[in-house]
Amino acid sequence: MEVLQAVAEAVQRAGWGAVSAYSYRNWERAHVTYVGMTEEEIKFLEEHRTTPEQRAMMFGDANNQFRIGRSYLIPVEQKNELQPVVTVKPGKRPKGDNDTWDPMDLAYVPLYLNDGTVIGVISLDDPVDGQRPTSEQFRQLEFFADLAAQKIERLRLDENRRKAETALRQSEDRYRNIVEGLFVGIMIHIGNKITYVNEATVKMMGGKSKDDFIGNDIIEYVHPEDQEKILEAIEQTSANLNSQHQSGLLDTIQARLIREDGTVITVEASVLSIILNDEHALMAMFNDITERKKAEEALKESEERYNSLFRSAGEAIFTMDGEQFIDCNPKTLEMFGCTREQIIGKPPYLFSPKQQPDGRDSQEKAKEKIRLALQKKPQHFEWLHCRYDGTPFYAEVSLYKIELSGKNLLQAIVRDITERKQSEEKLQRSEERLRTIFGSSRDAMIVIDSHGTVELFNPAAEKLFGRSSK
Repeated sequence: MEVLQAVAEAVQRAGWGAVSAYSYRNWERAHVTYVGMTEEEIKFLEEHRTTPEQRAMMFGDANNQFRIGRSYLIPVEQKNELQPVVTVKPGKRPKGDNDTWDPMDLAYVPLYLNDGTVIGVISLDDPVDGQRPTSEQFRQLEFFADLAAQKIERLRLDENRRKAETALRQSEDRYRNIVEGLFVGIMIHIGNKITYVNEATVKMMGGKSKDDFIGNDIIEYVHPEDQEKILEAIEQTSANLNSQHQSGLLDTIQARLIREDGTVITVEASVLSIILNDEHALMAMFNDITERKKAEEALKESEERYNSLFRSAGEAIFTMDGEQFIDCNPKTLEMFGCTREQIIGKPPYLFSPKQQPDGRDSQEKAKEKIRLALQKKPQHFEWLHCRYDGTPFYAEVSLYKIELSGKNLLQAIVRDITERKQSEEKLQRSEERLRTIFGSSRDAMIVIDSHGTVELFNPAAEKLFGRSSK
């Protein structure tokens, strides 16, 4: 997963020789990335991987003694107290005389969601300075762990974004390279003036360099119709800081920004109140979602057009999941003489006689048509249906496969052709009566077209003229 790779590489640049990053789904390992490790070390970790049950226990109350903030540090002398006891990969960096970090120490930073669910972890090894991490260093790493958790959760259908509560303290220089390598735009401003932007912001906003933004008010780049929303977000974030005496992160909001060339983009943003160089500062983190918004709007328009056609169509239109009706338009209810509750969840052959006019069993034939349609073979056929009260009627059916929300469904368009069938039957009976009269009459009858060509001789005419009609 790209986000795990980016975060692991950024944490390595911040002073850790070896980093492994994992994402979980119900404690099952979903993705993993290793940075700064040899093939032998990776093989060792893979051979000694923890089980889902062990992962859950690692973040349980039994290990609270090892917590520093939201992170964990297990010194070598206490590693047997960790629940469960796990195998620790020895570090490559030998312990120096002034080092506090032992090659057998274990340190990791969980990836949390808002509700406390752990969806991953960053495991740390071989610190460059040889020292065990402090609470401040863990807090800074937790900030980037929160960014990774938010990104991972957006990739999982944008559910329950992480509300990070961390501070970017006075180590801006040390962690600037991490911010530069992130996948989101970042702006920091103090006293209404922008003091820092990363390269992602410059690219996203169409600037030539960071100097295009430094010293300007962040509100200058917000669309006029969204400025009030952003100002309220800034005010709320500052209130969070004042009430909690620590950093505050506001829920993600959407707003429009104006690029250097005047074009407008839509972003998904969070505003974070932080302490930077002993001053209150605001940091805006945002992703460009312009194309996603365009796709959503196009989809919405398409769905509105479809729904308008679906509801107002003069033919019955219904959707099926396998053999069951799951949706239908008003014309369907009118045609079948039923309510929505009486048809949804039912199979089509319940609205059919036991047999079709060709003698085949309706249920067997309906299942065959459904099977062929699901094989991407559109079906067009005549069918004898029954209304809810049992009244039969002839229909012309078009049945084809559609995909909706990633699911294979069937859509049918049904036209009532009872009147047409009745007219055809009347015509057929009329022609049969005519042939009977024509063939049995004692009077000679001859049919001649407009060009004088003889079309038909009846038997009496054959006898009178002594010639065969053939």
